[in-house]
Amino acid sequence: FFLEVGIHLETERRQTQQSSVEIFVHLDDKESDFCICSSRMSQSMRRLTVSAKGLTSNSGTYIWKGGLEQVIQSTDHVIENTFGWTAIREIVCSQCLAEKSCKSACVWKKDYIKRCLKEGRPTVWCQDGHKVELSVICGKLPNGMHSNDRIIERNPSRRIQHCISSVVIVGLWDHNTKSLRSLGSGFVVDNNKGLIITAAHTLIEMEKTENFGEVHGRPRIGVIDSKTKEPFWYSAEIVVRNQDEVDACVLRITQETMCDFKSRRVGKLKIATDGCENDENVWILGCNQKESALVHQPITINIESPRGYVMWSFMNMQPKRDRRSFQPRQEIVIVCPNATFGHSGGPCVNREGNVVGILSRGDPIDNKRFLVPSNQLKLLYKQATEQK
Repeated sequence: FFLEVGIHLETERRQTQQSSVEIFVHLDDKESDFCICSSRMSQSMRRLTVSAKGLTSNSGTYIWKGGLEQVIQSTDHVIENTFGWTAIREIVCSQCLAEKSCKSACVWKKDYIKRCLKEGRPTVWCQDGHKVELSVICGKLPNGMHSNDRIIERNPSRRIQHCISSVVIVGLWDHNTKSLRSLGSGFVVDNNKGLIITAAHTLIEMEKTENFGEVHGRPRIGVIDSKTKEPFWYSAEIVVRNQDEVDACVLRITQETMCDFKSRRVGKLKIATDGCENDENVWILGCNQKESALVHQPITINIESPRGYVMWSFMNMQPKRDRRSFQPRQEIVIVCPNATFGHSGGPCVNREGNVVGILSRGDPIDNKRFLVPSNQLKLLYKQATEQK
């Protein structure tokens, strides 16, 4: 049978949105197209599968509490009371189901998963090399771990704090309204040449409209004073961009303000050469501002460094159909719920303080954030340094 359960979720901005959990229960033999891991079954065996689809945020709680846990308990109760059997439980790799045929998906024995939970392991590997969070596939957190243990970092290391001096505010100045139309973050990649990398969507029209690729204003760079927390503003120009495939661009401080910019002795960040690995801890550095800060001056801003971890990276292999639209070439997916408004374009650094990507976008309900990876940033930076 198929069951769809509606649930109400509260977003990061405390807005209520409706979502749903889809639950599918079916009994299959070895020859069925829906049979999980049928290669390990004999002809006489039958497999009862209970599966669900929904939001995986909050450690999979929305799926398990949205109906999956009750359906599994009810199924066990029916089997035991009707036939007197105790079902042999196996757990399927969710990544296998997403990437290949269910007939060849990998499974784990329930006892193995229980042992991993008892040992406090947050993730488990399948035979095909997929790394999956235990909380998502079994609805429970490992011993000694709370839902935010791997995510929130109140006191980042000194190395991360040192990186904050290289973070700047990026805005788009509207000459008609005499205000900033857009506001985000960025980082200094070359303080000698005055080069800054930020998210392209902060400055460039990225929506699929007739104005795609246009810039409606003058880029402004704000360097935060460490004492007053107020920015010193500098004019800038976009020197390198690729809004069709990369949500990033390179800015350069204009000549008339370059001398004053250098006098601030702003730091710079190094772009990582090796990228990042799954489950690696990372920090997003950005300016936390409220939307009202777009029109009020002066602006008092604190640069924050919420911690997250890498889930996976992927490359878009589908050919682009519409030239006047944005289709990301490659992205990194991380979990970082504390990245908020104004962090867009901010650098995401590893423990060494090297930039593994910049924040491009996030899911309004889920805790996932999407980064422009370091290899794409290096290509843009190389083009900027080659210009005269």
